[in-house]
Amino acid sequence: MELGASGGVTSLSVSTRRFAGDGGGATVAEPEVRTPAQAAREVAARVAESFAGMEDTRLTPQWFRFGYLSLGRRRPQPLLTPFYIASIRVQSETEVSAHVTAVPGCEGRFSPTLNLVPKPRRVA
Repeated sequence: MELGASGGVTSLSVSTRRFAGDGGGATVAEPEVRTPAQAAREVAARVAESFAGMEDTRLTPQWFRFGYLSLGRRRPQPLLTPFYIASIRVQSETEVSAHVTAVPGCEGRFSPTLNLVPKPRRVA
C-alpha cells in the first residue's frame, strides 16, 4: 500500500500464495499464534522506543490487524508467517504522518526480523 502526501491511498496491491492444504505443498509447522494483548504490548514498546524524547509529538492509534505480511519478491521469505500490524498517527507541531509497525504473530524461527521503517529522527 502506498500513501500520498494528503494521507490518502495512492496504490494498493494484493499478493496471494497457494494454501499448503491444496495439494501443492506440505504444511511445515503449525506454530501457536500470539494473543492480541501480547502483540499490542510489543507494538507499544517499539513505538515508545522509536519516539522517546519527542515530548511534543502526539501519537494516536489508528488500527491494529492480524494477517500475513509479504516482504516482496526481492527479499527472501521462505515461509508466509502471521503478523500483527499496527498503524499510529504521529502529529507534531509542524507535521502529521503515519507510522506502521509489524510484530510477529507467532513465536519461533518462522518470523523474520523486520526493519520496515527506520527510527524517526528529529530535524532541527
